[in-house]
Amino acid sequence: MHTARSWSRASFGGWIAVAILVALAALALGPQGGVAQAPVKPTAATGNSPVRGIVRSIDQASISTELAIRLMDVHFREGEAFTAGAKLLEFDCRRQRAGLAAAQAQQLEMQLNVDKFRVLQRTQSVGKNDLEVAEARLAKAAAESDGLRSQLDQCVVVAPYDGRVMELALQKFETTQPGKPFMSIVSTRNLEVDLVVPSDWVRWIKPGLVFTFTVDEINRPLPASIVRTGAAVEPISQTIKITAIFTDGADDVLPGMSGTAMFPVVGQ
Repeated sequence: MHTARSWSRASFGGWIAVAILVALAALALGPQGGVAQAPVKPTAATGNSPVRGIVRSIDQASISTELAIRLMDVHFREGEAFTAGAKLLEFDCRRQRAGLAAAQAQQLEMQLNVDKFRVLQRTQSVGKNDLEVAEARLAKAAAESDGLRSQLDQCVVVAPYDGRVMELALQKFETTQPGKPFMSIVSTRNLEVDLVVPSDWVRWIKPGLVFTFTVDEINRPLPASIVRTGAAVEPISQTIKITAIFTDGADDVLPGMSGTAMFPVVGQ
């Protein structure tokens, strides 16, 4: 009786161990009865994956001058649109104009002196060295005139392209600080979209790929096309920058707006 009870307990413990082993084996098997596989990380290559992006302008500039001159007239203020060739700002350059007039007068004097020495040299009344010195002084006067003339070009800020004024940091009658930007302008026509995507997407993201970009601020999807991919992969995040352009309907889109790009489903 004692021996039978001991065998029964041992047998029951064995069956429990077998049941545990069977359960563990079932967990290790997949739904088809095979070995369970690690879950596949979803990528845009297997579906439509959203990517955030920012709109920027190709043409954007901060304008400064090397001169300390007073602002006399402001033709366009912040937010206002302008066309290429329009006068944006005008400065008081009376001193620079006077300096140029003096330099031009000196240049004329040097030119007359050179002409005189050339005539005298033909009659051997002066030496060749005298003529060369006069010509060198003429060249110096001409260079000074060109330098002052280039300064006068900074007296009027002319728009290099169609755009809008982003920032104006100078008020009328204030004086510029040499090298410090006083105006920022941007084009609202030549826009690009910057996106950062996983680096392995380069297998299927190529120039010419068409997708939709929904701009948050206007809440409207716009057609866009990839124009280029980055030159290098960011090794830590394993991402790469891609650039696209709008192909239609972006008249009310402004630089700095952001949105979501949706790419087409691409097969493995």
